[in-house]
Amino acid sequence: MTEAHRTHVEQGRFACRLLQEGEACSRYARVTIVDATGERARACPAHAVTGLEQITGARVDWADTKGLNEFEIKALELTEDRARLAR
Repeated sequence: MTEAHRTHVEQGRFACRLLQEGEACSRYARVTIVDATGERARACPAHAVTGLEQITGARVDWADTKGLNEFEIKALELTEDRARLAR
């Protein structure tokens, strides 16, 4: 990935928004997470899994989530189910 492309991803619509303070992510945000209040955020699959584990009432907006492979989908489904059972 070129530096210009990385900057575009980090600053643009496809930037991963579910980051810890001081953390950076240059992967595409392909997953939309919705919390219990209806607030939405886009994240890469890895940070989306973390978000599902840490945000109360979070779920994946599957209609707005695109371009995932079968392993990313399964990880999100399992994490979403586990979070739902923990409530």
